[in-house]
Order: sequence, then C-alpha cells, then structure tokens
Amino acid sequence: MNTAQALENMTDRGRFELLVTSVLRNSKPEYEAIMDLGTNAEGETVRSPLDGFCCVPGSSPPRYILVEHTTIERDKLARKWLAVPQRRQQEPGDLVKALHEADEIRQAVPNALFTVVLSTNKRPPQAVTKEAFRLAAVAGVALDIWEQSRIAGYLDNKPDGHWLRKHYLGIDAEMLSFPLLRQLSRDSLQAYQHELLSSPDTWIPRDIAYGIEGKGAPGNARICLLIGESGFGKSTEAYLLLQRHVAAGGVGLWIPAEILDDAVSLHDAVKQVLLRLCPSLLPNAGQRAFSLLPTDQPLMLVIDDINRVNLPSRILRRLLAWMQPRVTTEAAKQGIGEAPFLVVTPLWPKVWGEFSHSNENQPWIETVYIGAMSTAEGTAAVHHCVTQTGKDITPAEAAVLAQKMGNDPILIGLFGKLLTVPHHDAMAVLAENVLERYLRMMADELVQHEGETIFAHEYLDALSALAREMLLHRCVHPTWHEIDEWLLQSPALLRSLRKLVQHGNLCRLSSRAQFEFRHDRILYYYIAQAILAVLNAGNLDCEPIWDPYFNDALGEALVKFHGEPSLLDSVCEHAPIALFKAIQAIGSNPRTSFHKAILSAAHAWAASTVATKLIPEAVITIAAWTMMETDADAILDISQHFNMQSHLIQLARLRNGCAASGAAYCTNGIHAASASHEFDELLDQARHHHKEQLRREMKALLSDSAIDDTLRYGLLSLAGLLGDDHLKDGIRTCWANAQEKDEMLAVTIWAAARCCGDTPNLILDPLMAYWAAMSGEEDEGGMSDRTRVADRLEFAFIRGISDIVLQYLIHFGDVHESLRWPIALMLEHYDNPQAFDFVIREAAAIAAHDKEKGRFSPWVASLTDKWCDAPHGFHRISQTSRRYLQAAWLETTRPVKEREIAFRFWLTGLMPHDIELLRSIPADSPLATQVVWARVRLGDTSVIPELLTILPNMRYRLDCVYPVWCDAIREEVERYMTTLVEHAPKQYSRGGGAFGNDGYHLASLLCLIPASDAEALLDAHWESLQYSPLFIQTAVLIGTPRCHVLAAESIKDYPEEVPVFEHVMMRMNKRLNGQTIRMQPEHLERLLPFARYLGERELYYMADTCQRLGIPEWSKEHLYPYLSDNDRRRFHPTDDDLFAQLDAYAEDKDNSKYHHLVWAVEHIWLAAMEKQNMPREQILSIMQRWLERDTTIERFRVAAACVQAIGKREDLTMLERCLTTCNSQVAAEILQSTRFMVYRRTLG
Repeated sequence: MNTAQALENMTDRGRFELLVTSVLRNSKPEYEAIMDLGTNAEGETVRSPLDGFCCVPGSSPPRYILVEHTTIERDKLARKWLAVPQRRQQEPGDLVKALHEADEIRQAVPNALFTVVLSTNKRPPQAVTKEAFRLAAVAGVALDIWEQSRIAGYLDNKPDGHWLRKHYLGIDAEMLSFPLLRQLSRDSLQAYQHELLSSPDTWIPRDIAYGIEGKGAPGNARICLLIGESGFGKSTEAYLLLQRHVAAGGVGLWIPAEILDDAVSLHDAVKQVLLRLCPSLLPNAGQRAFSLLPTDQPLMLVIDDINRVNLPSRILRRLLAWMQPRVTTEAAKQGIGEAPFLVVTPLWPKVWGEFSHSNENQPWIETVYIGAMSTAEGTAAVHHCVTQTGKDITPAEAAVLAQKMGNDPILIGLFGKLLTVPHHDAMAVLAENVLERYLRMMADELVQHEGETIFAHEYLDALSALAREMLLHRCVHPTWHEIDEWLLQSPALLRSLRKLVQHGNLCRLSSRAQFEFRHDRILYYYIAQAILAVLNAGNLDCEPIWDPYFNDALGEALVKFHGEPSLLDSVCEHAPIALFKAIQAIGSNPRTSFHKAILSAAHAWAASTVATKLIPEAVITIAAWTMMETDADAILDISQHFNMQSHLIQLARLRNGCAASGAAYCTNGIHAASASHEFDELLDQARHHHKEQLRREMKALLSDSAIDDTLRYGLLSLAGLLGDDHLKDGIRTCWANAQEKDEMLAVTIWAAARCCGDTPNLILDPLMAYWAAMSGEEDEGGMSDRTRVADRLEFAFIRGISDIVLQYLIHFGDVHESLRWPIALMLEHYDNPQAFDFVIREAAAIAAHDKEKGRFSPWVASLTDKWCDAPHGFHRISQTSRRYLQAAWLETTRPVKEREIAFRFWLTGLMPHDIELLRSIPADSPLATQVVWARVRLGDTSVIPELLTILPNMRYRLDCVYPVWCDAIREEVERYMTTLVEHAPKQYSRGGGAFGNDGYHLASLLCLIPASDAEALLDAHWESLQYSPLFIQTAVLIGTPRCHVLAAESIKDYPEEVPVFEHVMMRMNKRLNGQTIRMQPEHLERLLPFARYLGERELYYMADTCQRLGIPEWSKEHLYPYLSDNDRRRFHPTDDDLFAQLDAYAEDKDNSKYHHLVWAVEHIWLAAMEKQNMPREQILSIMQRWLERDTTIERFRVAAACVQAIGKREDLTMLERCLTTCNSQVAAEILQSTRFMVYRRTLG
C-alpha cells in the first residue's frame, strides 16, 4: 500500500488531524505556531469552529492562519467545505466557517491578513476547489488546500515527512529526520539495556557518569574512555550516560563493537547501526545523522564491548584515528573539530595500556578510571536498591549487606532485582548466593512466560549440563551444532536450552552464532559449579579442571568445597593459582576448616616451590599479581617467600598493611605512583583496612636512625601519599637523620605538607629555611639547587593539600623573595583559586622585571599551555578556580599584567556560553584585544568590526581568523595580499621566501578557509606567490583542480636545490585557536601527485600519518617507491627486514630478563606489526621461520615472548619443535612458562 492509499483509508479523524497539523508545522515557517483546536489530549476530535488557529508571530500587518481538516468522502466534500446554511440548524461548510471567523477578527483588526488551510485525505473534484478559491478571493483571504496528493508528496519526499509517514501510517521511513533519529535513539537504548545483566531500576549512579557529563560541553568532539576491569560497572555507567542524554531529548546510539570490524569510518558505523534499527533507511543515513544535529545538542555514541572483539587494540586504534579532530571553517565557527559528538567506550586497562602513553596529552581524549566499589559506594547502592522497593533500611544494615556481597556492583544490582519480586527470605539471606538466587528467579520468569511445559529446575539443569560439556570439551563459546552433538542423547536438555536462548534473559546466540551467557559472571558461576561437581565426585583425573584457563573457576569451586583437605595436594601440583583465587574470595575471615587448609596449602606451596624456583616464572608472576588484588591477612605470610624486590609483591604487601614494602615501592619517586589509578585504589584499600597498622609501622620506621636514605626517601614519599597527620613527628625525626639533605629536601617537604595537620609551621619552618639557604646560582640548563627542589615537586600537589598548608606556602613565598618563584613553580599545577592567585602575581612580577631588562621569560609565556592540553592525568581547570580567574581578570583595580595572565588561564576552558560575557567587555578595556581574539575563537561574527580594526597591526595572528571568515575579512586579506606581493622579488627561494613569517600565517589561513575563496585569492596573486615553496604547498593542500594546476605548472621551473615541500607536514600538525590540526587522508591524496618532489622527512611523516590513521595499506601502495631504505624497513618491512629486527631483540642483553623481553616484544615489536595491520597468523609465520633459521636460546626467548602475547595453544608447537634443537634446560623452563600463559589466556 502506497502513501496515498494509506491516507485514503484513514478513518480516524483525530489521527488525521494530528498528522496534517504536524505536516503543516514542518512545511512553512508561518505555520509553525498553529494551535490544534480540533483534538483533545487523547487525540480524539472535539467540536470547535476551527480545527487549527494562530497569528503568525512577528507578522506585520498581522497574519492569521485558520485551519480546517476533514476525512469525509470525496463526493461529500462540496457540502463539507462550501455549504451555506439556509436555516438556523444547518451546519455551515468549513470554508464558510473560516471566512466568518476572519470577518469577526477583521472588525477588531482592520488591516489583518488571512490564510485559510483546508485539508482532506481525499482528492477533491476540480469544481469544488475552483469554487473554494473563488469564495476565498471574494472574501480577500488566501486559500491553501492540502489534499491527498499534496500531503502524500510531503510525506514521501521530505525527511520529516518520512518520519510522520512511519509514525501515523506505519510505512517504513527511508529518509532520516531528526524526530526519527530521536526515536531510533530510544530504540537503541532499549537494545543496549537488553544486553546488560540487571535492570537499570536497581542501579545507583556512582558520581562517575555525572562527572563525565559535567566535563562535556556542547560543540566538543571527544572520546571518553571508561577504564576498569570486568565487572566494575563500566557498561552500567555508559548506559546511564546514554539514558540521561536521550531522556533529556538528546540523540544517542549504542554501537556494538563488532560493527567497527567492518566499518570504514565513524559515519559508516553509525549508518550500520541505524540500518539495523530501521532497515528501510537510505545508505546516506550515517552522514545525515551528523548533519541533523543541532550545535547545542551533541550526538552521543556508546561503543561497547570492544574488549571482547577479535584484536581489540586494532579496533581501538581505528576508532582513535576516526576521532582525531579536523579543523574546517564551518566546524571552527562552532568551536569544534568536526560535528558535535561524544563517544563513550568501556575498556579494560590492558587494552588501553599500549595507547595510554602516546595519547595521554590529547585534549579530545578523556580517561575515567572505574575501580571496585568502595565501602561507602556499596552501602549507598544497597540502600538505594532497598528503598526503591519501599522498604526501610539503616546505613549500618546496608553496610552489612554490601559487605556480604563484596561491594560488587553486579551482585548488588542483582540483589536489587531479587527485591522486586515477592519473597519470604530476609534481606540478609537474599544477600547470600545472590547470583544463584537470581538464576533461579530468571528460570521462574521463563516458566511463567512459556507455560509449565518445562519446569524451572529443568532450565537450570540444562545450563549446568551445558557447562559440564564446556568444561570437558574446553570450549566456552560453542556453536549450536557443537551443543547439538554434545547433548545428542539428551533431547529434553536441548529443548530447554533452545527455550533459554530464544528468551535471551540468561543466554543467547552471538552474531557469530556462538552460544554465550549474558555475562561472564554467569559463565564462570556455571563452570565453577561444574568443577565443584567433579571435585565432589572425587574425579581428580579429569584433566580439564586443572587447565590454567579454568584456574579462577577452580578457586571459586574450592571456596564452596567441603571435602577432605588432601585434595589440596593435587591443587598445589596442578593448579596453584587456584589457591590464590580462593584466598581472594575467603579474605581475612576463613569460615570453614577447609578455608583454613587453603591458606596453609598456599603458604606451604610458596615456601617449597617459589623460593627454590621449581615452577615457571609466569606462575609466580600470576600468583604475585593475584595477591596484589587480594585483601587477606595471610598475604603477608605467604608473600615472604616471593621476591621482595618485585613491585607486585611490594604492592601486595602494602595493600595488606606492610609499610616497609610500601616504602620500598615508593623509592622510585615522589609521584611515580601518584599517576597510577590502580595504585590509588590499592592505597585506599590499605588505608581503609589497615590504617592503625600502617601508622604504627610508619612511625617506627621514620624514627629509625639505622636505615639508609634510600628507604627514608621511600618512607617520606609513602607518608605524603598516606597524608596522616599522626606521622609528623616521625617525619621531623626522619629529616634530622637524613644524610643527604639536599637530595631529601623535596620529598620531605612533600611529606610534611601532606601530614602537618593544623600546625604547618612546626614542621615546615626548618625545611623552608633550609630551602631558602640553598644556592640560587643557575647551571647551564637554567636550574639552580633551589629551583631543582621545586621542579621535583611540580606535580606532587595535584593530590591536594589543606588550605592551611597552602596559605602557609603562599605567605612564605610572599615574605621570602628567594623562594617566591620556586613556590610558584611548585604550585603552578595545583587547581586551587589561592594557588592561581599566587602564581599569577609572581608571573606578572617576573614579566614586568624581564620587560625592564629587555628579556623574555619562557616560563611566563608557556604558563597556561599545560592546562590547555591537560597533561599528566589531571583535568582542565575546575569551575571553582575558573570563577576566581574570571573575577580576577574582570577586576579593574588589579594590575593589567595580572589580569592578562588570569585571562589566559581562564581561556583554557573557553566554552560557547562565555560569549555573552566577552561581548559585554568595553572597547576601552586593557584586555579588549585579547577579548576580540577570544570571541573570534568562538566564531562570534558580531566581533568582525572590532577585528578589522586590530588585524592590520596583528598579521602574526592572521591564521586565527578562520572561525569568523566572511566577505569583509576576505576583502581585508585581499588588500593585504596585494600589498604583500607588490614588492616581492620574483625569484625562487626556500620556505616562505620574501614573505617571511607573514607569509606563513597567510598560507596557514588559506588552508583553513573555504576552498573556493582560498583558490580565488591564490589565483589572483599567483604570479608573485609561485616563487615561494610555501604557497606551492598551500595550493596543493587546498586541493581544488585549479590549485593543483597552478602548483603543477609552477613546480616544473623550480631549481633542484630548492626543497619545495620542506616542512609541509609540520603545517598540518599543530595547535591553533586551542584546537589540534592534524593531517587527514584527503591531504595525503592531494600530496600524492607530487610525491617525487617530497623530501625524506616529509615522506616519513606521511607514512607515519598513514599508520596513525589506520591506513598503512595506502602508504604501501602509494609511497613505497619513494621512501628511503630505512623508512621502507620501518613502515613496510620485508620478511628479511623483520628477521633483522628480531635479531636485534635476540642480541640485546637487557632482554635476557624475562619481564623486560616480554614487555618489549609485546609493546614495541608486536605493536608495530599491528600498526601495519599484519594478521596474527602472518606474524607467527615470520617468527617461526626466523626461529628455525638458527634456534639459539636468545631467539627462543624472543619467539616465546611473541607466542605468549598473541599465540594460541596450537602455536606452541613452534616452540616444542625447536626445543630439541635448542637442547637447554633454560629453554624448557621458558616453554613451560609460555605454555602456562597461553593456556591461561586461551582454550583449545
């Protein structure tokens, strides 16, 4: 049925009126204000002289719109529209009624104009329409008839019409409109919710999502990475973000991560999602979705779950390449990189790890770490779940329940779900075995849904049976065909499983037709139950239960086991890691005799095997890692048998209350640990559970005169991290005992400032006096002993200090001139209004002094840069500080230089809503010029008159005007270019040539404005500009056909000694107007025809850009012949080149250390291979051929590190075949260690 037929068949007059009213409002601006008078809130028709009415806002003379709708039959339309009543009871026609209403209005408003709109779902006879138009003309009224064909035309040919057609007529939409996009957002949100294990009603927000929303702003294109381990609530937070965004009227979509496998761009990924939700949409849906967005309403995209796709790092690299901001004139007017959107992506730390270093300073990337719930968060979550059901609970009761569930967000969410159904158990009972009870409840729901043909226990038995087969076959994601074979003799089980998959509440088939549980937590519950059944049966010969892949599940099973402790001998022999996983669950309160036996067995195993190195090093590493994540008193005894110099062991012991181990870890720097989110979580755990123990040990160690300065350094660093004012006396004693006071001063100030309590002078006075007495004489690097202390403390106070301490430091700096600048250096990264005030005052004083001396201060010049890029893990300036900075630069009594610096700090957080404040600044303000440029940056076109007055004297900022590009500025640039080229010599030169720095800024501007304008400006002055390589580059980067011709013709005449494209890549990789300009694929395409003119450095950067953008194939196809031999080997190595690289790893003596080599191979060599999009199989093939050439122990180590990182179980044969050739006990140990790690990571 087509649209016209669907309209013809409409009998619901109320629905037709709603449809046409929507069509009218969308069709013409003057119809937007039409009020619907013919229907009520339920959509039913009501009696009214008019069906719609409005006076067009702002019209002069006033224009009134009068609307009448009808669904009457075609042959009755003449009477319905045109009837003139002959007697009192007779109903006048709709047009007649409307004309009467117009006459009444005209009596009060003589100059009023009128339009009458008649709508019908039929095609009216010509005679009827002619008569209607005649009557309207006689009455001096405009008539607008919307009949069937016209309404259908709108519905069929307009994007908004397609949405209305779908909504009212049930005909699929093909064109994407904003209303449809919002509906698809709601559909996508619902699909995402279905992917999550528990219901959003049972969740409690953890400040995380609200924090992300607070940091965002309309117009920003950015990506937010939610980083945390599995089960920490990353997807929950992502869902809550999307839910609130959509509920507020925003547009947002969930993009399943597997879509990114095939997508070629973010637009393509959005298109694929939209087509899944609405298959009838046209192929341009992705691009159109971005174009529909209002500038104040960013699109939110949640991409989940990247962690579980094949090669997650490749997907993440591709996503980051797509997200890199692009600066264009139109986008810049909005203060953004491209279209306004926010991408939210949950990630495991190990996936983000290899990207974190190179991306930590990108302003468009925000990382939010999500750790385990704290006790307070767990208590609040339980309290929320309970009160949602109308029950009362005290905070103390909630805390007990939260502790029972380990403050686990998933278990607490499921607990909340359990509370929503009738039950007879007390809450304390429900909190025990939450997951098991939840599974039982889901099975009961399925029985209610399907009827009682299958009982609840049969569903659960089917899952248990399947888990047993998964265990025995070592396959946790089987295809349905495999399940069919496993359970061939159990048709009842298969029937139950089929129902479970169809229902989807506990399990489903993935997009690859593999069985999967809704969450890994359910999978491992059932695997643990299967292992427990094997243990209870005494079948210790069942090999799969000892498989390293199932060690965690075995540990869970051991916690529930109640048999003989003799079982633990087999565990120690075959799967010792399971002991440590069991201890994680047991904690410090073993509840059974078997739990105590587990602790004893782990201690005995460590004593007999770890110290004597009788087990693979990888097993020791995993055991140490597990202990680092465990809260249990037994860890201190067990860990004594491990290498106490290992950072993992030091952290495990610190977590469980050992101050000496914590100090040993902290000897590597004041804030080496402070940048680690994982360390902060661990420290919080230690403080929470072992506060008194740590305090006692720290006091004793700090006061110990027998220790050396290395340990003192670690103790003071740890003291500062703990921030415990009970340690201040110990800190004072530690300082007194220090041997190398110059080296110890910075860390002592750090500890004292964090632990001095309300009396900072008692402990800090002697330290500050010592600091002030240090030499201020600068060395060749510009550092003095005095400033070196401040340099070491530069980022330490990001953790915060009390207001009392801050005021003390500021006062000391004000009083003691010798420490004023060092203290400013120390506080320049501290986000606090008082700190900013002090830094601003000192910077202004330095600037004034240097100006008198004719000098320049790099520190003052770059002072705000650190906040622009938000480096070192801290965020942009807080709103509290920014409010102070705003007040500071607005304060007219304050020195001008201080106001200027405050304004620069304030600008680092410039947002669109700041525009009104900036417009209010008077033209005679000393900051007027800076304000003009700030308004330009925001794309405020009203600033153009002021800009044109200052631009002639500020040509060095010419390239910053692109956000407000317009005809007036184009004319000014035209005049400037005419002057610039007037006396320019027509001779070939390097770089900007005769045009100098002014030429660079002009050339930069031409690359950012509309290509048509840039081409016209270049073409008009090409006779002079062509002699400068800078403008040859500019013509190429603009990329229009005419510019291409200009460049190609001129470049032929260039002398060979002039490098035409020197530094071209630097022009497309810089910051401008607070934005990052990066080379994009289109620039590569424009440069390609001139590849033979590019220098080695430029070609290198092009190839590197291809890797950054995730398109190394483009470089290999187009750049390979031009690259130098070294760069070919780097970006597109042959097998022999790769063999040579591997030789270097084998010959590096540092790589004899196991951990160093594994890290280097995985994070350097394999990361480089992945940037080349080299398949895993190809990498391993190369590795195998290299190893077989010459099987030395050094080569064996390298190959084993590669297999450990990316290999599967079958890839171990490569090492096994070479073992006999290597004939070494060391090689056998390496193989054993590698086998354990591969088995732990993969199944068959």
